Amino acid sequence: MWPTGGQGYRGRVSEWARPALPAQWTGTANLPPFVGRRRELAGFEAIWESVERGARQVVFVGGESGAGKSRLAAEAGTLLDAHGVSVLVGSCIAELGLPFDPFVQPVRTLLPAVDEGVLALAGGAGSLEPAQARDLLRLLTEGHTLGSGPILGARGAVVFEAVLGLLDNACAVRPLLLVLEDLHWAGESALRILRFIVERTAELPLLVIATYRNTRPDRSDPLSAVMADLMRTEGVHRVDLQGLDTDDVVDYLTAWHAGTREEVRHGAALLRDHTGGNPFVLREVWRDLAGRGGLAGLASGAVSPPDSLRAVIAARLSALPPEQRRLVSLGAVVGEDFAIGLIRAVAGAELSAAEVFAAMGAAAAAGLVEPALGRPGVMRFEHALARQAVLETMEPFELATAHAQVGFTLEEGFAGEENRVQRLAHHFSSAAGLGLDDRAVRYLEEAASIAADRLANSDAGALFERAAAHARDAGEADRLRVAAARAYHLAGRMLRAQELNEDVASQGHPSQRLSAAIGYEAASWRSGMNAERATEMLRGALGDAALMQPSSAWEMLALGALSRAMALSGRRDEAVVLHQRAVAAARQTGDERLLVAVLHKGITLQADISVGKGLERLRRQVDLAEEVSAIAKRRHELRPLGAASQMRTFAAYVLGDRPAFDAAVDDLALMVRATSQPYWRWSGYLVSMSRSMMRCEFAEAAQVLATSRRLEHTFGEGRGVGEGPASVQTFMLRRETGGLEFARRVLAERPGAANPWRPGLVALLTELGMAKPASVALREALEQDLPRLRISATWPAALSFLGEAAAWLGDREAVELLLAETEPFVGLNLMGAEFLAALGSSDRLVAVLKSALGSPGVEDHFAAALGLDERMGSPLHVATTHAEWAAHLSRTRATSARVEEHAKPARALADRHGLVRVRRILGPLALAGRASLPDGLTVREHDVLRLIGRGCSNRDIAAELLISEYTAANHVRSILMKTRCANRTAAAHYAVEHGLLGDASRDGLTRRS
Repeated sequence: MWPTGGQGYRGRVSEWARPALPAQWTGTANLPPFVGRRRELAGFEAIWESVERGARQVVFVGGESGAGKSRLAAEAGTLLDAHGVSVLVGSCIAELGLPFDPFVQPVRTLLPAVDEGVLALAGGAGSLEPAQARDLLRLLTEGHTLGSGPILGARGAVVFEAVLGLLDNACAVRPLLLVLEDLHWAGESALRILRFIVERTAELPLLVIATYRNTRPDRSDPLSAVMADLMRTEGVHRVDLQGLDTDDVVDYLTAWHAGTREEVRHGAALLRDHTGGNPFVLREVWRDLAGRGGLAGLASGAVSPPDSLRAVIAARLSALPPEQRRLVSLGAVVGEDFAIGLIRAVAGAELSAAEVFAAMGAAAAAGLVEPALGRPGVMRFEHALARQAVLETMEPFELATAHAQVGFTLEEGFAGEENRVQRLAHHFSSAAGLGLDDRAVRYLEEAASIAADRLANSDAGALFERAAAHARDAGEADRLRVAAARAYHLAGRMLRAQELNEDVASQGHPSQRLSAAIGYEAASWRSGMNAERATEMLRGALGDAALMQPSSAWEMLALGALSRAMALSGRRDEAVVLHQRAVAAARQTGDERLLVAVLHKGITLQADISVGKGLERLRRQVDLAEEVSAIAKRRHELRPLGAASQMRTFAAYVLGDRPAFDAAVDDLALMVRATSQPYWRWSGYLVSMSRSMMRCEFAEAAQVLATSRRLEHTFGEGRGVGEGPASVQTFMLRRETGGLEFARRVLAERPGAANPWRPGLVALLTELGMAKPASVALREALEQDLPRLRISATWPAALSFLGEAAAWLGDREAVELLLAETEPFVGLNLMGAEFLAALGSSDRLVAVLKSALGSPGVEDHFAAALGLDERMGSPLHVATTHAEWAAHLSRTRATSARVEEHAKPARALADRHGLVRVRRILGPLALAGRASLPDGLTVREHDVLRLIGRGCSNRDIAAELLISEYTAANHVRSILMKTRCANRTAAAHYAVEHGLLGDASRDGLTRRS
């Protein structure tokens, strides 16, 4: 028995009526013998032991149709149910199901306990309040809420939080088994929520069993991609069910009393060959053979097993009268489960209820269907394979006509049928060639709207696309494609949104080109890519008259979008003029909602503060952002607050206005809490991570970064944020705290492979002390990338990275060039893009560059930088400025008292917070004032010892310290002799014990001997 009494459970807070098992699971003794899968079932025992200890486990059970996946899940479920474990079951269907299936039924099962106050929601739903979570769960299961409606501006990921909170609190009551059936039919929204839950339930007493088909044509590529990602997660397993072997078939036949093991072995081998060991096919073939002589007939050769399940089903169908065959076929068209009343209505009023029931009885006797337990008046096929075999007996015209008949019947009545709209969409879209495309479009679009209302935007996009494929009018088809693009945009699938919008804007119906062009720009601006293409499309769709004087709301929005696209492509002067024109036109309408939308597009223009008008533009954008914030708060429409708060946060940091910075961060947090909109949550994480870095709260920064990356995964394909932002922030964290050494070998072999953004590569090489490749990369960046970098949102970060490298390398020409580029930023903080890198005062960088040139005014710039750092309240910025200032004074041979004036506070902050980079900048000054090194080690030997701890070879040490390899080897020998260490590994351990590794002790490296 798996369960051991509940050790390790969170505590039985309360009890609720345990959900009933699916009717088809009850009384497994009445099912065919369970053979050949006991080994897999036994394998669950160790997995369940982990669950009992409070560790979530996930098992993906794959196999062909009929392999026994559902039966294995049923056996596990009934066993755990008998020991007090709550078992929740959900499934997907081949036809159009509900958005977020297979999670709908498990949530629906738990909701009564929530409504009765027995099961709480508080504490498990992230930023959601319990009432919000309850509304979203009702939205998921029923399509409407109990409260004020869907949360304003919310998107699919907020539903994920609500489901996670429900499962979290359910697991607090008792351990939980969640069975998710037929995931190969799951929509994208369901796969996203699955990933979300698996990644966030590591410490819950939860077992997830997910079944899926892994053979064509049913295999799902989206599911395969999600599984590939999740298999890297601890506690996730995969079981692929193979066909039964001959011994398993022998077990099956003896369980049916076909004879002794010796008597049935020959027949078992034949059946194994004909069925491929598929348990369901074996069952049906044996059922057929048992009525025709069984093994005796097989042994005599008088009976041969059928070649396929289709042959078995076809033979059973042909034995029925034509009218009964038609009714069974109609049932297969309806679905795996079908109501007898619906079949009678489809078949025609001339058939009596008695005749339909008699037909179903005959079909059941023939082993084609069976009553659905606990659902009077409903029949079901015993397996999807049986239903598919029936459908394969139908000719294409017969099948299309049957779909149309079912569709018309549902359309005329049966208002209470579950998933009626989705079923209408499925049947009319399957009636190909019968002239019913208008109905297919109508119901597919309605189903898409239902999905969108339930925040399943990716599913809505797919349904809008299907509707467009059925539309016979070009304008209507393009309207639906634009709607699909909008849904994909809301789902975070930016690439697909761009593709659809570009197609319509370029060659679609004239009535849809403008909205498509606006949609293309909206889906691409956050990545900063495709601005030129967006400009081209918007200009083409607008026309000259609208460019000069927009008259309609669409034209005003398009002009605002065009201004943003032009700004991102470097044409900021034109962008400002166009945006002012759009804003003026919007103000004249008196429509505040339109005005906010147009203002919003201007807020996101990246101000180029490296040119004369840049600072003026930045302040103008702040004014626009504050106007949008005021209107949004007054109208209680918090969604526009996101871009406004982001712009205000960016500007306040750049301008060094800490009170304004804190106020903007608070507004962004308010918007995120109120809407849980994923993009702005992600944006908030960027700000939070960089702010934690500024405060030297590195553990919190690492946690926020991990959360941010998990959120990115929910965005799906083309999420518009990608790995670039996370890579930059990971670098920023590791360069301050250590952990970059892993990249040394890769960079040594392929210098450009680790980072396609050249300034980032230069910075990484600089931190690793790899002078030669850093010099090459710096030259390439200045010669090839400079025009593009100047117009990008990452330009301040690029300047910082390139300038620091040039000064370190002593590349005078590069220093002079970068100093000229940096000086216009004097008095401001440097910020990379959407708060990816808070780099501190530009005056510090100017001081470093002037120091490298030996120019006057260095200390004035350091003093200005330190004042700004202190106003921002950033110990990281303060420590870095002190360290750079001390290093400058040391190089210029200032008095020791002057050097220590800045080295001492830098050293103190570095020791308090573990600032690896600050120690690197200080160099030997990092050790000043400390006790002498142990065992007579010199400062240079200490430097060598730190590099040994990094795993560096003598060649690496020589390159790092700018000495010969021969000298490096001598230092190593001296260190081993003084410390009485037998080898380099022992020396590294010696350094750790004596606290001598500095940054190397913190980067968690695997050291080489």
